[in-house]
Amino acid sequence: MKPICPTCQRTLPKPKVIAAVSHEADMSEADLFTYYKRIAPQADLEFLFHRASDTLRAEIRAALAHPNARTVRRLYDLWRVERFTADRAAGIPQVGSPAWFAEQGRVIPEHDPDWTSRVMVEGGSDAEV
Repeated sequence: MKPICPTCQRTLPKPKVIAAVSHEADMSEADLFTYYKRIAPQADLEFLFHRASDTLRAEIRAALAHPNARTVRRLYDLWRVERFTADRAAGIPQVGSPAWFAEQGRVIPEHDPDWTSRVMVEGGSDAEV
């Protein structure tokens, strides 16, 4: 028997029963996609937690209560800035910079004649200098 709304006495749809799947191998492809999409922010924060500094870990610990993609992106950006700052202080050149090419013993790409007017920004996008 289907449940009935106590207010209007309409028949309500039968609630879906979500079966607990004990192992990922038992899941269909659609179920796996849904499962991974749901747990991705949590997994990303756990990954980041083990690599972040103590100051950033406090924020990550707070974000683990209600993880979402926007928070994960913001915390990853903070971590990258922190990590890149430490790399530059240690004398590690930025990937794609002239110093990096010299250190790698590589020549600067000829397919981009305008490479000197651009530099790879620490966030991963190109920006004009």
